[in-house]
Amino acid sequence: MVGMSWDNVIDKEVKSADKQDLGKVESIGPNYVEVKEGTISKKHYFIPKYYIQGYDGHKLWASLTKDEIKHKYERDAPPIESEFETSEYLEHKRQMDTHILNSYMVSHGWPKNPEWHYRHLLHMSHYT
Repeated sequence: MVGMSWDNVIDKEVKSADKQDLGKVESIGPNYVEVKEGTISKKHYFIPKYYIQGYDGHKLWASLTKDEIKHKYERDAPPIESEFETSEYLEHKRQMDTHILNSYMVSHGWPKNPEWHYRHLLHMSHYT
């Protein structure tokens, strides 16, 4: 969700990859989106931001199914920072960072070639 403030999604609906309702955004943490489902029997999901794949102005879309989110991210309290150090999360974060960088570079006329970007940035670092 490049270029948008996470605060704009408070109270917005969240859908899973299998198009199931997850609830509404309750709060935003440094690495996660807290989603509250239900009013009487409340469930809280603390979904890592890197699993939020889109926002259409009305709903957030997660890249995981509801079952995956319930299994991995349903809890009563926010996760601690070290819980985001899993190899699965770090690999997904790396992939998303690469995708975002490539999208930005291509939209600004740079070649879509990671080796070229690396050499260019290395060359530019000699001048800073």
